[in-house]
Amino acid sequence: MKKIVVAIMVLTMMVSAIAAMAQSEKSFSITPRIAAHFFSNSDAKDNLGTAYGILADIDVASLPVGFEIGYMTGKKTRDTKIPVYEEGYLVDEIDADQKCSAWAIPVLATYTYPFSENFYAKAGAGVAFVHAKAEISVSDAWAGVIADESYSKTKTNFAFKVGVGAKFAQNWSAELFYADYGKAKIDDDADGIKTGGIELNVGYTF
Repeated sequence: MKKIVVAIMVLTMMVSAIAAMAQSEKSFSITPRIAAHFFSNSDAKDNLGTAYGILADIDVASLPVGFEIGYMTGKKTRDTKIPVYEEGYLVDEIDADQKCSAWAIPVLATYTYPFSENFYAKAGAGVAFVHAKAEISVSDAWAGVIADESYSKTKTNFAFKVGVGAKFAQNWSAELFYADYGKAKIDDDADGIKTGGIELNVGYTF
């Protein structure tokens, strides 16, 4: 929780500073966005559901380049089974609650190619700071087993996105991307699950 609060504070300060610069120099534009990320990996969908968050595009007024920073998070609680083995044989399965969560802070350099006044393509590449956590709670009245375990890990991944956007109304725009923030892993031994998927966002340009 402390890491999430710090990440949001840093993001807010960066966006505020860049917004002030944009207003004073008129050489940058800033577009805060609300985003939803729909995972394409079945394991990610089962464990995290859909991720939601905020993004901020900072674009150079005279060039088709800029950068994007954001905060995306997903979490899900579900019932699962914990196998119990004796001498190598499965003898029972214990009910358990599994809570999985992950957040990502993407920092990307972006390039925008305009098709027309209202439609454009955009690509971005950079890094994503990804944190994954899994908590398992077991309580079996018959077996007398009570346990709580938690695993978590933070890592830095290569990240990219590619997609299209459309401007509508005054200063409003919507974008549709395939975005990939790398793998979320709960420990060094885990294979991890891909965070790639379809991302939809809506923003307002200042």
